[in-house]
Amino acid sequence: MNNTILNLPNTDSKRKLTEKLIQTAREIKMLPDIALKAIEIADNPNASTQEFANIIAQDPRLTRDILSLSNSPLFPRAPGVKPISCLKMAINRLGSRQTKQMILVSCYSSMLNQMDMDEVQVREVLGRHSFLTGVISTKLNKLFKLGIQGEEFTAGLLHDVGRILLATAAPDEFKALDAMDFSERHDVIQAEIDHIGTSHAEIGEWFLLRNHLPEELVSVARHHHNPAECGKFKRFVALVSVADDLANYYQRKELETEYDCSDLASLKLLETLGVEDPVAILTEAWPDILSDSVDSSLQLSRLS
Repeated sequence: MNNTILNLPNTDSKRKLTEKLIQTAREIKMLPDIALKAIEIADNPNASTQEFANIIAQDPRLTRDILSLSNSPLFPRAPGVKPISCLKMAINRLGSRQTKQMILVSCYSSMLNQMDMDEVQVREVLGRHSFLTGVISTKLNKLFKLGIQGEEFTAGLLHDVGRILLATAAPDEFKALDAMDFSERHDVIQAEIDHIGTSHAEIGEWFLLRNHLPEELVSVARHHHNPAECGKFKRFVALVSVADDLANYYQRKELETEYDCSDLASLKLLETLGVEDPVAILTEAWPDILSDSVDSSLQLSRLS
């Protein structure tokens, strides 16, 4: 794997940071072999549901998580419909595309729990932000009628994976850069580059590429602070950027003030990409979206 994507200057401190990041990435491989095989099956249109289920069933945690997620608030059941208790039924209900996304969710949750951070609070706060952004992304996808089919939750979940990797590999540098107050200054990326020679966005891009994740998820990790600079997947990245902004608002604990999205660049980008009056739509809908998302994300995080 070419590590130059980290874009770190050739100084002693930057070399040490590179070594820490590479070592951490080796220790926390995101996708175990069974998950990789299952994703290959999901991408094969000729594969049967039984083949898919047989691969997943080889990993007890993955099986448990798919069943839990298929019965979670992400996939609400109609009144009177019984919970799913069979892996094959779960795959049939979700479809291979959604099941693939749930595999990535399960693997991310497992990776997060295994990360050896100096402070448990850091893992919990960043994990909570990931789940909240993922759930908000699904609700915004429906609100704006974008028609994305499940990938938006995974993208929201993974958007800050570089931040989590930095907190694990280099806690001192992370603390110096990130107060975890979710203020999200406009110059946050440049401030990180000035201090450590790279950014959490570049680190996230590098890590997801290293783990062979789909390019749309890589683009979200790299460009969620500047979706207009994303060559492909602009609507997709802009959607997650809006979700990230709303999640930040909640985690800043500023609920006594109104959420103001009138100047949000990612919303304006969505408008140029064909979404009709997204500022007005979100201004009206955000209280319900946020309330539902907070509840759902808490339930989902308990499943992990």
